[in-house]
Amino acid sequence: MKKYIISIAVFFVCLSAGAAITEKYVSSSANEGTSDGTSGAPYSFAEMVTEINAGSAAGNRYNIKDDGTYTLGATVNLTAGGTQTAPVILRGYTTTITDGYLGRSPENGVLVTTNMPLIEFSSTSFNLTMTGDYIVFENLQLSASTSGTAWNSDTGCVFLNCKISSSSTNSAGVALSVGNRSSAINCDVFMTGASSGTAAIIASTTMSRIIGCRVNVTSTAAWTIRLTGATVVVDNMLIGGAGLRLNSASAVPFIYGNTIVNSSTDAISMVTTMDGPQFIMNNHITDNAGDGIDMFGTGNSGVILWNRLRDNGTSIANGNDWQTVLALGQVDDGTTGDTSTDYVDYGAGDYRLKATAPGTSAGFPTQRTIGAFQLNQEGSVGGSSETSHTFVK
Repeated sequence: MKKYIISIAVFFVCLSAGAAITEKYVSSSANEGTSDGTSGAPYSFAEMVTEINAGSAAGNRYNIKDDGTYTLGATVNLTAGGTQTAPVILRGYTTTITDGYLGRSPENGVLVTTNMPLIEFSSTSFNLTMTGDYIVFENLQLSASTSGTAWNSDTGCVFLNCKISSSSTNSAGVALSVGNRSSAINCDVFMTGASSGTAAIIASTTMSRIIGCRVNVTSTAAWTIRLTGATVVVDNMLIGGAGLRLNSASAVPFIYGNTIVNSSTDAISMVTTMDGPQFIMNNHITDNAGDGIDMFGTGNSGVILWNRLRDNGTSIANGNDWQTVLALGQVDDGTTGDTSTDYVDYGAGDYRLKATAPGTSAGFPTQRTIGAFQLNQEGSVGGSSETSHTFVK
């Protein structure tokens, strides 16, 4: 699964195929005023922003060196960006410009951030907004405590291999807003302190993509993901918070291969009569205080197949004939088993499945393991054999 996630990530980053990339450099110790963006005279972060906003940065890749924290003392608005064929790329590194991404930890699946520079805001009044299109953030740590949205993207933007954190205590706090036709891919998103109605990730427009992310919300009131448009939600690990929320009638997503665990309420919830069928398949939904899937009312339709549902308040609530007719491949739908049935180390926050878990090799397509961030379970069928716990990068 992880191999295909990385393939998707590479596809988005390679939007510039056919156009030359111009390498530029950024350092926290740059000498402002004498910089030209070359490796020998790197820009400061502020100089990079100025050049991007001048509207001439399409096709530039700004390699941001991990040589000190980039503390931003004001809101940053990237008012210009790139194009579909020549994006603007901001990429973190430490020694060589390709060493920023070191994969995920084999112990618990979190991103290894050793070589990723930290970009943070110094006040709750500041955030980053992109009104420019086609901007890529890659291999970066992004941190803020703003009372609003910390990192806000526009059309065609991508967050790839980033750790995004929000420590906001405000009722409007959001870690990441994924804009129109934008993507969050293989990111870790952490959020604390926000209240009801907020979310770690908000996808509020058409055809955004949230793929391969690990989203951890410590507040019991804030959602992990809130959707108001047609969004692809694939292979994400959603931990805590108030679950995944379909927040409008037009939120008709593709929800496939996610693990949703420890929500304070419903794991997946709807709020109104939806415009079309909800596609909910191959998801591992356990240990949530509310319903596994709340259809809101019998007027909603849903294609709900090959999910693992255990120890939720109710497995599927307010369903209808769709649920009955299409109830294929559900694995131990009910309250059977405990945390050790499924996860490598539930107490340590490692929610990847053991090779002996009921959801291992029990999904669709045939023998696809249910849930996200799985181990190397090659040769394990139906949870019948123990195999290596090597993380599949």
